[in-house]
Amino acid sequence: MFCEECGTLMADDMLFCPKCGTRAEREEKKVSPEPVQEAVEVTPPEPVQEAVEVTPPEPVREAVEVTPPEPVQEAVEVTPPEPVQEAVAAVPQMPQGQGAVPPIPPVPPIGGQDLTMGKQPGKRSKLPLIIAGIAIIAILAGMLFLVVNLLLGGRGVSSNDTLLYLKDESLYETSVNKIEPMELDDDAYEEAGDGLGDMPTVRYSEDGRYLFYTHHYDGEGMTLSCIDRKEKDAEAVKVDVGTLYYSLTPDNRVLYLKNDALYINDLENKEKISSEVGNFQLSKDGKKVLWLTLEDGKMYVQDTDLKSEKEKLDSDVEGIRYVSDNLDRIVYRKSGSLYLLENLSDKEKIASDVDRVVSVVENGNEVQILYEVVEENEKNILDFVQDDLADKDAAMTEPQEEDYQTTKIVEGWWGPREQVETSDEYYQKMEEYYGKQDRDRLREELSNSVFSVPMSSLCLYDTSSDEITTILEGYMEVSPCYQDRIKVMEGYYEYDSKEKGINGKTLASCTYVSEEVLPKVKFSELFQNGNWFSLESKIEEEIRENSATYLILGSEAVEILDEDRRLDRLSVDQERNKLYAVTCEEEEEGFGNYEIGELVCSGDDIGTYNKLYEDAYRIIGCADGNIVYAKEQASDGSCDLYYNDNRVDSDVDAYTSYLCYDGNLLYGQDKTDEGMMTLKLYDGKETKKIADDVNSCLYFDQNKVVVLADYSTKSMRGDLKIYNGKELEKVDTDVIAIVNTYK
Repeated sequence: MFCEECGTLMADDMLFCPKCGTRAEREEKKVSPEPVQEAVEVTPPEPVQEAVEVTPPEPVREAVEVTPPEPVQEAVEVTPPEPVQEAVAAVPQMPQGQGAVPPIPPVPPIGGQDLTMGKQPGKRSKLPLIIAGIAIIAILAGMLFLVVNLLLGGRGVSSNDTLLYLKDESLYETSVNKIEPMELDDDAYEEAGDGLGDMPTVRYSEDGRYLFYTHHYDGEGMTLSCIDRKEKDAEAVKVDVGTLYYSLTPDNRVLYLKNDALYINDLENKEKISSEVGNFQLSKDGKKVLWLTLEDGKMYVQDTDLKSEKEKLDSDVEGIRYVSDNLDRIVYRKSGSLYLLENLSDKEKIASDVDRVVSVVENGNEVQILYEVVEENEKNILDFVQDDLADKDAAMTEPQEEDYQTTKIVEGWWGPREQVETSDEYYQKMEEYYGKQDRDRLREELSNSVFSVPMSSLCLYDTSSDEITTILEGYMEVSPCYQDRIKVMEGYYEYDSKEKGINGKTLASCTYVSEEVLPKVKFSELFQNGNWFSLESKIEEEIRENSATYLILGSEAVEILDEDRRLDRLSVDQERNKLYAVTCEEEEEGFGNYEIGELVCSGDDIGTYNKLYEDAYRIIGCADGNIVYAKEQASDGSCDLYYNDNRVDSDVDAYTSYLCYDGNLLYGQDKTDEGMMTLKLYDGKETKKIADDVNSCLYFDQNKVVVLADYSTKSMRGDLKIYNGKELEKVDTDVIAIVNTYK
């Protein structure tokens, strides 16, 4: 289904749009939109003004400035543009076929990207300088929002040997070290009439005692239940119904949204903290909760013991951009201005008219905030035109027919007579003159037309110096660097979604053209093959072709790559402070000639690009000095899989290949149209086949890999097995799905 508010494609089981936060319209009950979070604009912007299009001989329409599109209620998700290159535009998922339905997302953290309560951000309009790399980063950052929400939000982690799964309507648990399946709840799941129902969102308490999970969507929300794992044969206890999102404190209390109100429940009693809550975030220690109200953007904080009254931190907040673990540092926008709130009391206005925050990076007690200010720069549209036909047209006069006529005597019925003939040259000259008149009309129209061009300033605020540095000024499209890799941990998944810095500095990339070298379009190029071309599109094309790619590291901006090579995406190896780039070349039919290189990010050679691997189009994972990537994509989407310099295998599905926490590589091969595949494991030296016809899996270590195999897409059931390093051990049959737990 599609979001009624913004049109974003949504899974049928989703309660909220992953883009704008609007509640899904369902048959049971229609609900009003609920703005949740503010968007980070990384997509190619809409044209700044209406295209100047003329069809001779009609007069050219005046170029009309168009207000940039209203950002949809801003959400954590970056708006996905149209995929530029299919190979890098898909959403990474663990190997799952039709039987896999993601659970309802838990609480999306307030920080990470702007969270807004429906406020209108500053006016923004940009020429599409964006290149494929930025578009793809946007696509991945946006499309992976669902995965981010699935993996973040809770403080609890599962014990590293626990396996949960669904069979019939029941939730089961077993240890992967000692297979003894135990039914936890016989009413934890309900199949939908057309397939799988709502999958539970599961989290363990920090001490491992309690298991929390959601189930049974009722049109308003989910039932939230809890099991005390310390008590033998303990039955599930219903915490509340109609809940949306939840988060756990270290002392085993649960906070959740219900009917736009925020509640806290200690498993015996519940108390309402506040009404009209759009979203909330717990401090890491669970002692404080931060939230924004839906309508008026009031920002509150309160101790979770509820012994003191809530404290209003500010009002008319448009978006919270960053929140530290213990809420002692909050970056947000208010009335278009950027603020930093420290220790919940010291508020500092950093800058006015801030269009958006690009990146926030903490380094010890210091923080860097990279932000962008955009001013609409109105110019006469002829400032972008080189009139190479001006002299020729000025010298052209209207041809006189008599100058091209001849008289001759011809014989007629009544005898000889005079006949005047006009040569073909006259008609040719008139055609040229008509063209000159059309061009003159176009010049007159354009001379009265204003072209609104956004002039951007990219600035850095550094608390260590309490100074603002203007890094670049000109026409640019800026993209933060997202670390978009799933960490396959011991029995759970972790998705590192936040924008990344490197060496304690903010990190971003941009395409950039300075005002001094703004390119111009030849007037003669606006009229070709009998058609007028859009001047605006020509300007955009010239700017794009003349833009340079820059790497932003803290207060430094360094031009990278050559004019023929474009940046597709960046990936950061946080453990080794290495920065990798996928680059490509722009060709007539799109982008091609992909390769992977390393960008120097320290010392005197910052920005130097060193090519590493040719024909490599996607980085699957990079950590601790290892890099996994895909090469030589085939027509069916499969690839050759590489681990550093070693070719691991062929016919691999790049989007079901993962670098695990222990350095091993888990990947799917020979994927079928139904999503089934052969699952394999590479340990850096050799490859082992784990199982065929795998629907989904869960990795604990190289001797404990859980698979749902022999899966029937008709019945949506399969056999649950554990690979012990040598062979498969059977856990259960007719299993619907592995229930993934997340950190």
